[in-house]
Amino acid sequence: MPKGTNPGIKIPSVGEASVAVRTAFQQIVTKLGMLAKPVFASVGITGLTASRLVSTDADKSLSSVSDLTSWIAGTSNEINVSSNGSGGVVVGIVDPLIVGKGGTGVATLTDHGLLLGSGTAAVTPLGVASNGQLPIGSAGADPVLAVLSEGEGIDIANAAGSITVSGEDSSYTNKGIASFNSTNFTVTAGAANTVQDIATFSVPTFAGLVLTGPADLTIGNSVAGGEQGINLNLFQETNALTGTLRGVYSVVTNGAFASSGTIRAIEAKARAALPDLTGGNVGVLEGASISADAKDKTVTTLRAAEFILGGVTGGAVTEAVGVRVANNFQDSIATTQYGIQLYVDSTQNTADIQLSSGGLIGGSTGAIRVASGPGTTSDYSEFEADGTLEFHGAATVWDDANVGVFNLRGPSATLPTEVELVDEAAGNTGIYSWGFDPVNHVHGSMEFPHSYKSGTDIVPHVHWYGVAAPTGTDKVKWQLTYTVARGGATLDVATTIVIEIDYSTQYEWMRSDFPAIVGTNFLMGDQFIFRLSRIAASVDEYAGKAITASFGFHFEKDTVGSRGIVTK
Repeated sequence: MPKGTNPGIKIPSVGEASVAVRTAFQQIVTKLGMLAKPVFASVGITGLTASRLVSTDADKSLSSVSDLTSWIAGTSNEINVSSNGSGGVVVGIVDPLIVGKGGTGVATLTDHGLLLGSGTAAVTPLGVASNGQLPIGSAGADPVLAVLSEGEGIDIANAAGSITVSGEDSSYTNKGIASFNSTNFTVTAGAANTVQDIATFSVPTFAGLVLTGPADLTIGNSVAGGEQGINLNLFQETNALTGTLRGVYSVVTNGAFASSGTIRAIEAKARAALPDLTGGNVGVLEGASISADAKDKTVTTLRAAEFILGGVTGGAVTEAVGVRVANNFQDSIATTQYGIQLYVDSTQNTADIQLSSGGLIGGSTGAIRVASGPGTTSDYSEFEADGTLEFHGAATVWDDANVGVFNLRGPSATLPTEVELVDEAAGNTGIYSWGFDPVNHVHGSMEFPHSYKSGTDIVPHVHWYGVAAPTGTDKVKWQLTYTVARGGATLDVATTIVIEIDYSTQYEWMRSDFPAIVGTNFLMGDQFIFRLSRIAASVDEYAGKAITASFGFHFEKDTVGSRGIVTK
């Protein structure tokens, strides 16, 4: 564009204005044109704020900057930038500075306190320690401030900035620091030993060792037949015995440590040969022989051995066994093997075993009898010599022989109605049985079980319930006509018995027990032939059907079966 032209300012043409006016416009274009560089002493623009930076807006117009924080940003968790309200900014470190940027994450710290690291989280004040307190570690958690605990024989004195640990003098009742008597002990470079060189790793040799006093102990190296490796003799000489006199008293404990192994107070082994099988044949080989000999003296209780299991509240025992006998023979080693063999060398033995509750096992008949105590001859269980188990007296038990009533049949004119069982919510079950009215009968038979105690009474019974609601306390009456048949004998005359029972609750199952049938002549294998009927009640007849489940009789049993097919 030629100098002196300005498309924003129109210069009047000749004839439109005077020469002076056109000259003035020409000078303005020359001085303020787009290519001009005018110089001003100052420029004032309305709409701007004093003493503020100026920027252009979206329309390229000038405007004052009110908040520099939109231009100057801080750094998260490090530098904080904020406006000072006067067009400037305040720059500082974030308070508190997080741990990840070299800070503590907190604004104040406890005076005299200890600090704990918490990963990238703020440090944790542990607190102010009192005299003698130390941070004590706790696996997986913050340590805690605590003082040292005094162990047995140890004294601890706490003071400001110090802990003094000292040892107590040892005694019979207190662990502590002991000094050595040079007459009996030698100490070299911290290692103590007896003058006689007796220690757990030593192998001393003695011609003999004799202890005088309460015990007489003699130990030999090699003994001949009939001699003892250890000979222990105790004598109660001057005072009457009021406590317990022990020949050997052994206590073995694992102390305060858990043990997954085995702890034995005494272990005795008799071997016919050394581990390398060097040895010879032996007549009798016994691991232990224990005897108690009363001689000709009066003894209140004589025991060859006593085994006691003990424990206190707080303990936990998975299995407690008074005596465990293990027979570890390999195959074909022993001709006859017994885990335990009981032998009483007397014809006056009451039993082989007496139980803690007073019960007895064994006797002089060759059978194994379990009874409630000495002198019991009527109430007991017994394994006889042939192995048969029998129950006697109060030891007999009761059982039930029954048959499903729906399996029973009879003349069609008097058969009950086939009905569906209904549950307590009045829902059909899809299960059917006989529903008896007072004119219905069924017939059947049952055999006396082989476990039946011959000659004892039986109690017939029927299980039933009603679906129709009773009108109050209604009554249902049952009748049983029966006879008993036996092979090789004629049929007995039939007998009839009845039972009438109240029925007042809809859907309630009942067991109607007939009077007991005297069984003096009954035997196992006899045939019980019967007719079960519902007959008219004496009063307040239950209008609904009596729906049955089973019929049978309770019987007393004195064996679990019979010795033979047809013999008890």
